[in-house]
Amino acid sequence: MSTNAIPSTGSSSTATSCTSLNSVGSYNKALQVTAVAVIYLVSSSAALLPVLATRFPRLALPQKVLFLLKHFGTGVLLATSFCHLLPTAFGSLLSPCLDPNSVWGRYPAMSGAISMAGLFLVVTVQLVFAEIHGTDNFHHHRSDLVDGPSRDTNHNDTLPVATRKLVIVGEPKRDPQMSQSEVQSLSSGSEEEGAFLRVALLEMGILFHSVFIGMALSVSKGSSFVVLFIAIVFHQTFEGLSLGTRISLLNFSSSRTEPTSRFYVPPAYRPYIMGALYGITTPIGQAIGLILLYSPHTSYDPGSPTALVLVGVMNAISAGLLLWASLVELLAADFLGAGRKSGLMGERLRNRIFAALAVLAGAAGMAVVGAWA
Repeated sequence: MSTNAIPSTGSSSTATSCTSLNSVGSYNKALQVTAVAVIYLVSSSAALLPVLATRFPRLALPQKVLFLLKHFGTGVLLATSFCHLLPTAFGSLLSPCLDPNSVWGRYPAMSGAISMAGLFLVVTVQLVFAEIHGTDNFHHHRSDLVDGPSRDTNHNDTLPVATRKLVIVGEPKRDPQMSQSEVQSLSSGSEEEGAFLRVALLEMGILFHSVFIGMALSVSKGSSFVVLFIAIVFHQTFEGLSLGTRISLLNFSSSRTEPTSRFYVPPAYRPYIMGALYGITTPIGQAIGLILLYSPHTSYDPGSPTALVLVGVMNAISAGLLLWASLVELLAADFLGAGRKSGLMGERLRNRIFAALAVLAGAAGMAVVGAWA
């Protein structure tokens, strides 16, 4: 993979082979700067399109299109973890350019261990949230606009008040005089916070490696730059659509956060900020790469030991975050959990088959792109 900057083990000189600065080709500054703008437009458009489509009727996409995009995105995230992040992490941390007597050389499974630690980090954060707010607030990502109306006939709202109190797990602490509507508002707020936490952790895993993708593009040259640029355009499109679809499912309308500080962001703007963050992250990485490349006082070599370790560790962490999110919170929740009987998924077998095919299509598309990006 081109982002690894892994030298050939058959090179005669370690000093020569462990650098990418002497690779064939030349830098084209105008093309590199243009690539920053193109990647920004592609990334931002892909991430914000589902958000805009679910909030502005004139831009609305057919429900089944959004439904398929949601599951297509699950496949994209799976392939990103297995076919992009993990191979890059192992390739970087197993590079012969690293000292064989270092921890990286002595423990070949370090990439897998770091990825596992990233996964445990996500689980720990969510366990803490569940202890505070209750496990009932961890539902699968869904929206009536995307998935269709819920078909769950055993929803709490259909039960008597006395029974609902027994069903709600981890019900927020309240005053005995609190009305039932206030209790439901507290529960709804916790549910929204749980959904936001899951998507925020998902986006964190994506943003980590996006910076290094941008840096790798900026320091590549010649035909390698063109191939990597085209691959990253597709990568950002697929990944942006998958993240944007999950962001579009979030509901901030009843957020209970009060403007208690100057950093308060109105709920209506939060989905756009989350989409915009994805849009600027890879261009920021490109800008960092260009600054390091053309600054007379600095030099960034993606084949150096420091760069290999940094890229390997961050990609391994990102892989752990995305593996948990894509396998447990998205794939399992949608096909084996509550999502299976909800909305379009629960309506008929054909919809579940189309959803599964969308997952496979997303995984296959990103797996192909992963060969170059």
